[in-house]
Amino acid sequence: MLHQTGHFKYHKDNYYKFSAVELPYKVGGYDMLIILPDKMDAVKDLEKVFLKNAKNYAYLLGNMTIHNVELDIPKFKFESDLNLRSTMEKLGCTDMFSPHADFSELSESASAGKLRVSNMKHKSFVDVNEEGTEAAAVTGANIDNYNMEYVFSGVKNVKFHACHPFLFIIKKEKDIIFMGRLSNPNA
Repeated sequence: MLHQTGHFKYHKDNYYKFSAVELPYKVGGYDMLIILPDKMDAVKDLEKVFLKNAKNYAYLLGNMTIHNVELDIPKFKFESDLNLRSTMEKLGCTDMFSPHADFSELSESASAGKLRVSNMKHKSFVDVNEEGTEAAAVTGANIDNYNMEYVFSGVKNVKFHACHPFLFIIKKEKDIIFMGRLSNPNA
């Protein structure tokens, strides 16, 4: 477990029964938001709260206030490797995968008319440890790398002990960059 006490944005929601804390990174306006359900087995229900209605996420962000938080979070590493071809096809983006795809505007080469996308993949990871957090994402040949450390700067006193399953979001302002669920923080 990583332990820190300091001033963080925090919210306790009595309707949906969760607590949330926002850990700011030193660079780029990025934050890690940890959303901890009150009950140990309620993380999937809480996930539905945010996935079904974006207003719940906006409400959470708008109601976070600075508290003196005693924070305990586990070290964890999250990795995801997705094949996006079927997802893109379900969204109606099928032409790019077809032999009839037209990428002639991308290249002056005579073979540009014979180009198509054969596959599309997305890989991401988040690593939280004593040194901070590292998060990165790669989609196809495009790469965005966020190497961030969180800032623990030193109101109400609250305890935030993430010792059971929780959601985590890496965000920039209100935009979600990553979202995940840590199902076994004691592993």
